[in-house]
Amino acid sequence: MDEVRSIDKREAILLKNYAAFSKNAKRDILITENDFRSKYLRDRDRIFHSKALRRLEYKTQVFCKHLGDIEVNDHLRTRLTHSIEVAQIGKRIGGFLGLNTELIEAISFGHDLGHAPFGHAGEKALDELGKLNGYYGFKHNIQSVKIARNLEKKYKYEGLNLTHDTYEGILKHTKFSKDLSLEYIDDLKINSIESTTLEGKVVAIADEIACAVHDIDDYVRLEIINIDEVLNQDLYNKLKEDYKSKGEKYIDVIEYIENKSLEIEQRISMVCRCLIDILILDLVNNFNKDKEKNKIIFTEEIDKYFNNLDRFKLSIIKSNKKIKTMDDKGENIINNLFNYYYKTENLPENTKKLLETKEKTEVIIDYISGMTDLYAIEKYKDHFYLM
Repeated sequence: MDEVRSIDKREAILLKNYAAFSKNAKRDILITENDFRSKYLRDRDRIFHSKALRRLEYKTQVFCKHLGDIEVNDHLRTRLTHSIEVAQIGKRIGGFLGLNTELIEAISFGHDLGHAPFGHAGEKALDELGKLNGYYGFKHNIQSVKIARNLEKKYKYEGLNLTHDTYEGILKHTKFSKDLSLEYIDDLKINSIESTTLEGKVVAIADEIACAVHDIDDYVRLEIINIDEVLNQDLYNKLKEDYKSKGEKYIDVIEYIENKSLEIEQRISMVCRCLIDILILDLVNNFNKDKEKNKIIFTEEIDKYFNNLDRFKLSIIKSNKKIKTMDDKGENIINNLFNYYYKTENLPENTKKLLETKEKTEVIIDYISGMTDLYAIEKYKDHFYLM
């Protein structure tokens, strides 16, 4: 037990009193915590070694490079690289605030485990199919908890047996209905749609930052938008104003960004780094002014500018024909796969066996949502091209 006590001592020294302490964390199944890892670090490691995390390498973030409408580019973000970036942003915020960065990492790497193939288009398709066929629908955050708590098979019990703090942070990193009753999330709701730990709240806002800024980075690299459209955003203008007031070193950064003789990739990389910096700084400074220490939110001004940036990003998704065609193809594949499996029950043996104890819609949604983009496309070809 000396090792466990040393973990408690380390956390007592390093963390603020409003942080999550691993000694208070609870698991569904009691295990011996007898090594040099905290409970939250063990959570992170269990997620690291899960099959669901490995599959995120081939799941769409925004662009599916396997459907033919987007130029093949190995530098585009995937669900896995997105999860890494959420963890990095979250750790920076948490480190400044004296929070438990091990819990932040665990939630970050687990938050998208349940995402469907083909990104949000795939999630939308499964949600509609679920509701049409007697299931609650489909939400990736709820599915992420289900995978971590029930569906992963590595131990002598179901799931990864993570702490409740990690499960709750995963569930609440995005909106969900607290009125929805499902056995694997009911005890995590605690009458709140926000995480009860500050670490969970950090991951929720780190996810928003990563989505907004990094998606725009990918748009510029693919020439879906040009960099001048980004430099016209209110948040960049605020950044420019702040940097010009700070002196020569910061003015040099603005001149670098606006130097049209440089490669676009160099310029947009610097823009994104600086936008993330200003957002993190605003969150940290605003938290330090919060006497109750229970919120991770932007100041009113930065919140307005960030929301404008997010709306700009969403407008691109809705208006771009290539993205629309790509999303339509992804939805079509999922709709056809679902209907095929529902009609034929031609499923892998271990999946088909689940039909004896679970509703057909739930089994099929679990199966399809676990597919990578590539595997879904392959199954589509198997079932439809050869018929």
